[in-house]
Amino acid sequence: MKIAAFQPTFLSYPGFYALIDSVDKFIIMDNIQFAARGWQQRVLIKINNQPKFITIPVIKKNLRNQLICETKIDTSRNFVKQHLLSIKHSYSKYPYFHLFYPKIESIYKQNFNSLIDINLAFIKLICDYLNINTNKFIFLSDLQIKKNVLKDNLIYEICKIIKNTREYIATEGSRIYLQDNKDLNTEYSVKYFEYDDKKEENIYNKKKCYLSIIDLIFNYGDKTKSVMLSNFKIK
Repeated sequence: MKIAAFQPTFLSYPGFYALIDSVDKFIIMDNIQFAARGWQQRVLIKINNQPKFITIPVIKKNLRNQLICETKIDTSRNFVKQHLLSIKHSYSKYPYFHLFYPKIESIYKQNFNSLIDINLAFIKLICDYLNINTNKFIFLSDLQIKKNVLKDNLIYEICKIIKNTREYIATEGSRIYLQDNKDLNTEYSVKYFEYDDKKEENIYNKKKCYLSIIDLIFNYGDKTKSVMLSNFKIK
C-alpha cells in the first residue's frame, strides 16, 4: 500500500491534489501544530497577472501552540467578500470561470468558524471535481499516536499503524529529515514527488512559486486533472 500525509491546506496548489490521487491512503494531519502564515491559511492566486496571497484570518492571540484542528477563523474580518472579489476580478475572463466559481462561492458563504472545516470543504469539493476518491482520507487524530512524536518519527509511526503500508510518498522538502531515519527507510520504501509546471513559471519574491489549483481549473476545466498529472512525478 502506498500512503502520504499532509496538513489540510487552504485551496492548495495542484501538486497537493496529484499527491492525493497517487496514493491508496492519505493521512490528513489535523492535530499537529498550526503554522501561522503558512499554507494552512493562505495561498497564491494571480492578481493583476502577478502571484499574490489571499489569507484566511485566524485568532492567534495567546494561542501560540494551538493545533490545526483547534484554530478558529477571525470572523470579525470580512475576508469572504475580499477573497471572492479578488478571485472574480482575477479570473472572470478565464474560459471555465463561470462553471466553477459558483461552487467556490457556495463554500465561502457557509460561514465556517473553524479553519480546518473550510479547508476540508474546499479539499473535498476539488477532489470531487477531479474525480479523486475521498474515502482514502484518514485523520491523524484518529490514529493512536502519542502527541509528542514529531517529524520523521511521526511519519514512521504513521507507516507502522496503517496496515500493509509499503511505500511512503513525501515532499521533496522533507527529504532533509526523513532520509536520516534508518527504521523508516529500512522498513518502507520512501519516495519523493515533485510538481513542475513546465508551461508556466510564476515568481514570488524572486523565487519560483505555485498557484492555487483554482488557477488551473479556471484555465482548463475538465482537462485539469490530465494537465495536473502531466506535471507530477514520483522518484
